[in-house]
Amino acid sequence: MVEYKGKEVILMACSSCNIKKCEHCYISYEGDRKPEELKKIASSLADNYEVYINGAEVLVNKEYFDSYKIVNQNWMLTNGFEIYRNPAILDYLKEKGIEIVEMSYHFGIQDKISKINNAMLEKNIEYLKAKGMRFKLLVTISTENYNMIDQMCEKAISLGAYGIEFTNFLNQGNARNMDSSNLLNLEQISEFFDQLLAVRKKYSKDQLIIDRSGLFGRNQNNSSCHFNCPAGRDMVVVTPDNNVYSCLFLAKPGLEIGKLVDGKILLNDYIDNDGSLCLAQEMCNN
Repeated sequence: MVEYKGKEVILMACSSCNIKKCEHCYISYEGDRKPEELKKIASSLADNYEVYINGAEVLVNKEYFDSYKIVNQNWMLTNGFEIYRNPAILDYLKEKGIEIVEMSYHFGIQDKISKINNAMLEKNIEYLKAKGMRFKLLVTISTENYNMIDQMCEKAISLGAYGIEFTNFLNQGNARNMDSSNLLNLEQISEFFDQLLAVRKKYSKDQLIIDRSGLFGRNQNNSSCHFNCPAGRDMVVVTPDNNVYSCLFLAKPGLEIGKLVDGKILLNDYIDNDGSLCLAQEMCNN
């Protein structure tokens, strides 16, 4: 085995969620870390890597946020349910150094795939604004909403979001139980990229930061596209059982590429990935 020499480590705190997992949830691993264990591992890895902490839903245990300070992470991802149920938790999060909340908001398909409706999410936005916290909207894109990109950006601006990020619907985890008609084909992905380019020209970054995940792959319409999949080379994921995976979306038993042992990330071998393709898209959606 060889020690991982890349840049980033995504440290998964738990697989638990505070709601029944959403229809499109891609989480495929199991297990929850104890908060003290998470702190110990975060401390050991932070000396050598850029470490980021994620859920599934980190708000299932507030003590996880002690580790956020260790890795100097001032943002978190959430489905928003705990904020809606207990808005006072925002005061606690601010004490722990959280300044930015990235929250799921699936335009056009929220009611279909999530147990949390738009009215609840927009109430959360009121709470976040009242506390002076910035927020970003995370949007899953499927065949039902891929042609709504401009409307989504307009709505995000009207809600007061500083940013929006689009993620391709992935045939992984719970989503494998959904109809495959949700998956974008190559033509629809191409149309998505055309819309993405248009909204980036229409709205300045001061108005809205518009991001997209790597799950769409390379933009074949744009020769200057700088897409690079870092999976397995400059990014790995460590799940609560200390298995190592090339990508969060490929963190599934049977796809392990290594193990965390005594604070070291040991790989069976470096994954053959030149960065030109999104490994998760290739393995799950094609």
